[in-house]
Amino acid sequence: MGSSPTTNPKLLLAANGINKTLATRKILQGIDLEIEEGQIVTLIGPNGAGKTTLVRVLLGLLPTDAGSVYLRPGLRIGYMPQRMHIESTLPITVQRFLQLSNPRSDKKLEEVLEQLTIAHLSGSN
Repeated sequence: MGSSPTTNPKLLLAANGINKTLATRKILQGIDLEIEEGQIVTLIGPNGAGKTTLVRVLLGLLPTDAGSVYLRPGLRIGYMPQRMHIESTLPITVQRFLQLSNPRSDKKLEEVLEQLTIAHLSGSN
């Protein structure tokens, strides 16, 4: 540990001294991590080990209690959580989605769908 973006141009992500407590439980303590271009990283461990918390901290979805995280500017990271709440109102039809902007304009909506030649999608999810 100890690389910086100025000394290591291949550095994508770095974590230094990450600590995170949730409620009264120390989840992460003194975590150091560096990921460089071309590396493949796998987090393994038992349930409750802190894998998800670490990922959320690295992505900036949770604040750290201590330590720092560096992400290369412009770096894009895809993340799919293990559990995700989806609103019961979703999926919605194309027509319902378009009505969100103006719920009183059914005639205008039909005209626009016709102009775009996508009227057949109006009742589709």
